[in-house]
Amino acid sequence: MSDVPVEEAQVQDIVYALAMSPAFAQTKQDVCFAARSSGLYRSDDGGPTWRFAYDSLDLSEPLAATAVALSPDFESDQTVFAGAPGGVLHSVDGSQTWYVAPLPSPPPPVSTLVVSPNFSHDGVLLAGTMDAGVFRSADRGTRWAAWNFGLLDLNVIAMAISPDFANDETL
Repeated sequence: MSDVPVEEAQVQDIVYALAMSPAFAQTKQDVCFAARSSGLYRSDDGGPTWRFAYDSLDLSEPLAATAVALSPDFESDQTVFAGAPGGVLHSVDGSQTWYVAPLPSPPPPVSTLVVSPNFSHDGVLLAGTMDAGVFRSADRGTRWAAWNFGLLDLNVIAMAISPDFANDETL
């Protein structure tokens, strides 16, 4: 399915999030990802053509991608994260292979992902969920723990991370 164009019917499914490689602004020809209700899609030409990015998972049913985020060093480390119902998938080879990290039980739906600007050094990734608040991973998305101190509403739709997160841990 890798090189099959997006079907006309899939054009109507929901796009939850978009992410582009940091070099996209300069080249306009770099990698983009789209988290959609039918799965995660990748474009290698800035958006005109897309391919399914979950091929290696060999899914019998579609797995919605509800969020997507790239490492700030994507061009060199090829690290991409995709939120899914109940967990976070991560790839270190640009979406060729995937690893699944479930969130603590009961696993909540992931609504947003942000990566630390200092990810290459601290390995920090944060996942916002629809009913369990924020989860933090400090080991590049392998293990997760709740990070909800001061959060009054556990329904997280969007997050932004401080450019100086390494020092201020502001989310």
